[in-house]
Amino acid sequence: MNQSQNNISLFLVLYITMKMKKYFMCFRTTYLILSVLLNLFPIMVWSQMDEQPSNVLRDSLLQKGIQYFTLSKYSEAVEVFSKIDSSDGTAQFYLGMCCFQQNDIQNAISYMKRAVMIDSVNTSYRFQLARIYTVSGLVNDAKRELEFIVIHDFDFVPARFQLALLNYESKNMEQALNYFHEVIKKNPKDFLSYYYIGSALMNLQKSDSAIEFLSTSISLNPNYLPAINSLASIYFGKKEYHEAFRLFTKARTMRPEVADYHYKTGLCYQSTQNYDSAIVYYSNAIERDTSNDTYLAQLGYCQLMLQNYEEALSAYSKALLIDNENPLYYTNLALAYSKLDSVKQAASTYRKAIDVSHPEVITQMYIKLGTLYFYQKQYRNALSAYRRALDIHPSNNEAQYYVALTLDYLNDSKSAIKQYEKYLKLVAYDSSQMERIEQANERVKLLKASGKQTR
Repeated sequence: MNQSQNNISLFLVLYITMKMKKYFMCFRTTYLILSVLLNLFPIMVWSQMDEQPSNVLRDSLLQKGIQYFTLSKYSEAVEVFSKIDSSDGTAQFYLGMCCFQQNDIQNAISYMKRAVMIDSVNTSYRFQLARIYTVSGLVNDAKRELEFIVIHDFDFVPARFQLALLNYESKNMEQALNYFHEVIKKNPKDFLSYYYIGSALMNLQKSDSAIEFLSTSISLNPNYLPAINSLASIYFGKKEYHEAFRLFTKARTMRPEVADYHYKTGLCYQSTQNYDSAIVYYSNAIERDTSNDTYLAQLGYCQLMLQNYEEALSAYSKALLIDNENPLYYTNLALAYSKLDSVKQAASTYRKAIDVSHPEVITQMYIKLGTLYFYQKQYRNALSAYRRALDIHPSNNEAQYYVALTLDYLNDSKSAIKQYEKYLKLVAYDSSQMERIEQANERVKLLKASGKQTR
């Protein structure tokens, strides 16, 4: 209450008193009434004025604290907001936000929870608390706050989006899809929601359905690389290499420093057997990232296909310096050595491949080693490798056949006939083995007819 208001109130008291004078018998009575009223009036006035400074002070502190917060002076803001009573929800909210901006998570949670307790229906407080919970790793607590918001305020779209995102990151794709669809109903221009719907559908092995949403995301934001990359990957998986190439080229043009876009462009060329062009883009990728063994291995593969065996050796050797436990790298390196007639190095490399291979592929590694020796006419070494393959996988028809063939070349007709017959029994109903079945039957007939131990 200001001074003019006080004067008006005092005038009203005097006026009322003077009007009442006619009801009293004497002036003394009037004076007594006036004295009582004047004694009571300061009490009423000052009781109202006592509240006013505290409210004025609170508003002033809030204004000053918010100004500091806006200027990112969080320590100064904390000092100001701390002077306001802890029962003030707004002050507690800003204290929480200041602590959050300073990465003081524990105090941020404490202040923000207090703000929510003071004003439990304030969805903005709960939304910020959910953000803090998310950053601190308390995902379930964040979900709880966001679920409260979407139940009580259907139009609070940011809360619905964050809830969708948390479900997406938790691999709860179906629930994430539901929330993202609700977001785009409210905001049809939200390119991120379209992207995440597409990505979630990809995770659910529904790539065909994902194409529509990823395309919409790109139409709303033509420069959003995650959507471009995801859509390109779908087309690549569908062997629509022209469309995949177009999108990877767009990504590469936008971000030429990103090695992976050069690599994926190379994959498109490689898939169409344009190995020369693939080599160009793999080399570009390697220039930008020399630590990626996959880039080097794909470069090596293209060099093998072009019969550039020295270059293939170089690429695979570098790949193995990065990952020396990849059996495929050793296998292709051994192949390159064998093409250069470096049998000793090839055999040694195959054995390294065997050492690092998973049990289910070791059999195939021994078959490759045996084949290396076989074509070098080292039949006893070949036979040893093939038999090692059969020790691991007795029913492997390829190893059975090559054991028989090698025994045949070693002029051990009796053993060869027995091994051919074992192979024929194993593949009797396998239509994919028709050519070898005919060859095996022919050799058995000839060996039995000749009765000789020469081929």
